[in-house]
Amino acid sequence: MTDDRPRRDRIVEAGLAVLDQDGPLGLSQPRVARSAGLSQSHLTYYFPTRADLIEAIAEAAATRLLAGYDMVLRKVDSPDRLAEAFGALLRRTDATRVLLLLIAEADREPAIRDLIRRLTPQVRARIARGLEAAGIAPDSEAVAMLHALNIGLSTLHLARADEDAARETVACVKRALSALAQSQPRSRRMRTKPPTGTET
Repeated sequence: MTDDRPRRDRIVEAGLAVLDQDGPLGLSQPRVARSAGLSQSHLTYYFPTRADLIEAIAEAAATRLLAGYDMVLRKVDSPDRLAEAFGALLRRTDATRVLLLLIAEADREPAIRDLIRRLTPQVRARIARGLEAAGIAPDSEAVAMLHALNIGLSTLHLARADEDAARETVACVKRALSALAQSQPRSRRMRTKPPTGTET
């Protein structure tokens, strides 16, 4: 019995390369097959539908993205360092292209929608860890807000692809983190405020 893993991996790597070069609209089975040096019938043997191929490409890209989060978050010890870390991740256009592909395909393919549902908690867990390392309590609303901000900023950065967009990305994340950090002591004081003696 032969091991199909090397050929499947080669197809996924070719898909990632096509996606990075041609964007979500350029990702097609014939292009990926050509890039992998295979016939389209060989590709469809391993990935019968476009959705199967996209799911495999997205899972490989997500594994790399999550590893990227883990690597940069090791150095986080303040809100400024967290903003710089997020800025570095958001400038990764390969991850943004995968995200746009998933969003476009989720409307048609339930399997892709399920993949997004599975990946979202993993990304948010990394965001929560980053907030904690920066000294900001990672409540679910703060994590969801930063996740949405990251998606929006990474998409804008890909569309603009210039140094102004890169600087704006980091500045926006710093502003959001600063607002979160400033709001937290006030909320803690409200929770721990001693009774005033007027309670009945």
